[in-house]
Amino acid sequence: VQVGMAALLIHAVILLAGGAAGQAKAGSRASLVAGTVSSMLQGFAFLLSLIDFRVGFGLGACVALALAGFFAFRYT
Repeated sequence: VQVGMAALLIHAVILLAGGAAGQAKAGSRASLVAGTVSSMLQGFAFLLSLIDFRVGFGLGACVALALAGFFAFRYT
């Protein structure tokens, strides 16, 4: 459970950094907004996991799968 909670926080930081990188490199405001929103969702999933880890991990998995699906669709 502790490792999963750490993974949620690490993923949130990576998402935020990715959005900032997209903004800095390509001037993409959409990247910044998407990175910020998805990072906040992962942070919220972390907070939920403190109360009920199944709910928090479920939300975190949904966010990660939605992003994976989006990028799989976009780059194929």
